[in-house]
Amino acid sequence: MQLKLNPHCTHRDIKPLINIAVARSLRELRIEMICESFELPKSFYMFSQLETVILEKVSLEDVPRNAHFPCLKRLHLLSVKFTGDESVKKLLSLCPILEELVVKRSSLTNILTLYVLLHLQTPDSYLPTGTSFVFLDHLELCLCSTEWWNLLTCILVDAPKLRVLKLKLYRKHCVRYNDVMDQWNQPDYVPMCLSSYLEIFEWRQYNGKEKEREVAKYILANASRLKKATFYSESGEKDGILKELEYMARGSTTCKLVFD
Repeated sequence: MQLKLNPHCTHRDIKPLINIAVARSLRELRIEMICESFELPKSFYMFSQLETVILEKVSLEDVPRNAHFPCLKRLHLLSVKFTGDESVKKLLSLCPILEELVVKRSSLTNILTLYVLLHLQTPDSYLPTGTSFVFLDHLELCLCSTEWWNLLTCILVDAPKLRVLKLKLYRKHCVRYNDVMDQWNQPDYVPMCLSSYLEIFEWRQYNGKEKEREVAKYILANASRLKKATFYSESGEKDGILKELEYMARGSTTCKLVFD
């Protein structure tokens, strides 16, 4: 079910639709609206068999304490505004088998930088001690955060079965993030996702700056199962940038390097 709502829609408009859909074992829900705060019905959180949830341009109220998403595998948060850090942590802690997480930030997004998300510890009954997102298979990350490189370290360590990693800088969020980057703290050991799982790596708006080169070099050198690495560049020095990538050492002998 896809709901595209205008700001005049209220809880009374949305609640009956979602209640009916959840009662009929809805598997996929997409809600898009102008950023106005609204409360999802309790059935959305409590009796859900949802496998895919996509929320766009939405401002969410606090998640109920006893909520749970036991079947949710794909969660897309596109320009979602939360009431605070705890709301973000709470939402993700409800998803014990999450496989795909897509996050797009915008001027509407107040809390969701993902930096707080990868410090999230879900219930011990689902995860080994010290890990997060053990089922996460696919992640798309916007690089508009000024600390995205340290966030990336958390992702590599806390998502041990990550198979697809896509780094993007959305045009609307173009910030000079390379100018403020400090030293990148690489993982103390080669993360399991690089040594055993990562197959697809994609980087859009790659500019070949020093810190970007460090990250690209590290991933290419340590991703021993990598099948395809794609880099997109719009730099005026594109040819030289792509040539440099071509000569970087690769941990996978079967990795196909693609430039665009």
